[in-house]
Amino acid sequence: MIWETPRLYLRELTEADLPQLLEMMNGQRNFYERQFSQSELQNWLTRQQQRYRQNFGIWGVCRKDDDTLIGQAGLTFQRFGRRMLWEIGYGITPSQRKNGYAKEAAAACVQFAFSVRKEPVVYAAIASDNYPSLSVAKAIGMAQEAETLDRMGKSYLLFSIHRSKSI
Repeated sequence: MIWETPRLYLRELTEADLPQLLEMMNGQRNFYERQFSQSELQNWLTRQQQRYRQNFGIWGVCRKDDDTLIGQAGLTFQRFGRRMLWEIGYGITPSQRKNGYAKEAAAACVQFAFSVRKEPVVYAAIASDNYPSLSVAKAIGMAQEAETLDRMGKSYLLFSIHRSKSI
C-alpha cells in the first residue's frame, strides 16, 4: 500500500490489473483521451512499475470496503511548457464518480508528495474544459498558476499547491 485515506487506499498496479486497466483507459470517457492497444497498455504498466522503484508513478485507487479497483491516481514528473514539474494525476471510473473519490485520491497524492518525497510544490495540468478535474484541484487547495496551449491548440491550466499551504 502506498497511501491510505478514510475510504481508499493507493497501491501499485500489477499485471493482474491489465483487464480492468484496459477497460478504464479505453472506455467511453477514458482518462487519457486516446485508445490503448494491449501492447501499449503493457508498456505503460511496465513504465509505471519502473517508476515505483523511484517512489512515484500512477497507482491503483481501491475502495477499502471491498478492495475494488476504481481508478488511478499518482505522481509523475511532467513537462509543462519549458519546465519539468511533479504533477498529480487522478481519474475514477465513470460508475464510481460523484462520490468524492477523486478528491480523496488527489489529496492523498499531494500528501504523499509532501510527506514521503518531501517535494516543496506539486502541480496539476488540467485541460481547461475538464470541469470535474478543475473542481477537484480547487477543492484540495490548489491555485491556478498558468495557462498554455499544447501542440494541438488545446488549452491547459496549471494548478499548484505548496507544502507550506498544504491540506
